[in-house]
Formats: sequence, C-alpha cells, structure tokens
Amino acid sequence: TCLVRALAAATKYQDGIQLCLNILSQLGEVIPKNRTGDVFQSEVVQVQAALHGRSEGDLLALPVMTDPNKLAVMTFLNHAIIMGFFVEPALNAILVFRMLRISIECGVCNVAPFAFATFGVIKVSKLNGDVEGGHLMGRVAIALMNRLGATEMIARVYAVTYGLLNIWKEPWQACMIKHIEAFEKGNSVGDLEYSVTNLYVHCNGAIFGCGDELSKLKANLKAYTKKAHVWNQTSLWKAFVVLYQLALDLTGSNDNALEEYSVFMSQKQFLEQSQKSKELSQGRLIARKQKFLAFYTGDMETAREMFEVDKTFSSMDSGGRYISA
Repeated sequence: TCLVRALAAATKYQDGIQLCLNILSQLGEVIPKNRTGDVFQSEVVQVQAALHGRSEGDLLALPVMTDPNKLAVMTFLNHAIIMGFFVEPALNAILVFRMLRISIECGVCNVAPFAFATFGVIKVSKLNGDVEGGHLMGRVAIALMNRLGATEMIARVYAVTYGLLNIWKEPWQACMIKHIEAFEKGNSVGDLEYSVTNLYVHCNGAIFGCGDELSKLKANLKAYTKKAHVWNQTSLWKAFVVLYQLALDLTGSNDNALEEYSVFMSQKQFLEQSQKSKELSQGRLIARKQKFLAFYTGDMETAREMFEVDKTFSSMDSGGRYISA
C-alpha cells in the first residue's frame, strides 16, 4: 500500500496502476488487459444487474464486509481508481463497477462509500446525464460513511460528492465549506493526497464559479501551491500551478508561476508536456484555463484553438463543471 501511494504521489500512475492490477490478479480479481468496448459493456451490464431493484434504503442496509480477501481487493481497487482518473479513465470506470458490485454482493467496507460516490460521477457524466441518479449515489456514499464511522474517508468522499455531484443540484457556494472541513480532517488522518485535493477543488470553484476576490485568492493559491510541492503531491502541485497562473494573469501580473520552483517552462510547454505524457486531467485543466482566459480577454481565436485542444484530452467526461464552467 505504501509503495502504491508513493508511486501515485510521484505521478508514476502507470507503474502504480500496473502494481495494483498485478496484486488484484493474485487475489483472484482479474481485470481484463484488453479493455474493449465489449468488455466495458459487459461490466456495465453486471453492475446494472447488481443494482437492479435496490432502493436507497436497501443500499444503506447492506451488511458489513468480513472476508479478508475481499477487503484487500477493495483496498487495491481503491488505490487504482485514484490513479486511473489521471491517465486511464476507461479503466477507472471498470474499477468503479467492480468495487460497487463487490460491495453489493459481499458487503460494504470503509472504502465502499468512495466507490458509490465515484459511481455517481459516472452517472452524471455526459455519457449518461443522470443527475438524479448521481446525486442519489452521493447521498448513499455519505450516509454509508457515517454508518461505518469511516472518518478517514471524509476527504475522499467529500472531494467527489461535493466537488463533482452536488454542484449539479446545489449552488457552488453551498459545497465550498465542506472542502475546507475535508482538508482539515484529511490532514489530521494523514490523507495528504485528498486533503490537498479538497483545497484544489475549493480554489477551483472559487476562481471559476464563485467570484472570490482575486488578490486574496491569488495569495491563497500561492500558499497552497507551495504546500502541495512540499508535501510531494506532484499532480496536485501541477494543478495548483495552473490555477495560480490564472490568478496572476487575471490580476495583470507578468509573473510565471512555474519559475518559483526553478521550472523554466512556459504555459505552452507545460501543455505540450501534458500531451506527451498523456496526463489527461492535467491537459484538460491547462487547455480550459487558457480557453477561459482567452474568452475573458476577448481573444476568440485562441479560445477556439484551446477548445479544440481540450477535446483531444476529453476521452471521457468526468463532469466538466469540476474544471470549469
């Protein structure tokens, strides 16, 4: 587990995912190597069958998982999902389906609420457009977490539920305070990755959706970017750099957010690096940041170009409001 989290923190996602898949295979949970459309559809049918006829109350009444083998499977599926978001969204969906099906068939454990919340993201995605179903999964995730006393999962469940699900039905501002709460709780239990994720989601909402005062937000983003860097949360540091650069640009500064870290790279080069390394979420964020800035400043040609670049990264929509409106 420690090695997997270290690989994730260092953005060695493919290595981390492969390690998880190898361990899962040894535990008897084989994930197909060739993830074709037929394989994906088969996983969809199986999870739909597992959910069929089950009400919200039925899901909340699922028994507690006791099988040590299945508990280990759930742990490594959970680790792989987190990395899959960045580089293999199609695999990510299959892992979520497996976690959900195992929870229904074998009982729920402390990581199960994260699976229900993440399944909700798939429900609200452009592919499905089921906002009500996604919101239901968010409610189930939080209620299960509370029932299980899984306080160590607050940062993860809140990041998904309040950052990706509730925003489709509730005002952005209503969710913001939850991310600060989740940051503090995640920090207290050592979940640095998701405590910083909640800071990022909070700032993302502040700069794109809530109209926070820019000079204050710029100072906060500078501090949070340094925090992510010091805590070795590389992927989140990169995301914070993008938001910090946007705040600098919007306030008329000519500073380069990367130079503070001795990274002599332009925003264009930063985007090209994301394309080369196939960091999908990072590439989307940079493209959408530049599209937003170009649109705001009246540069419609650049906005159009960035819209096209954005589409090259969007192999699977994850609820676009997470990154920008």
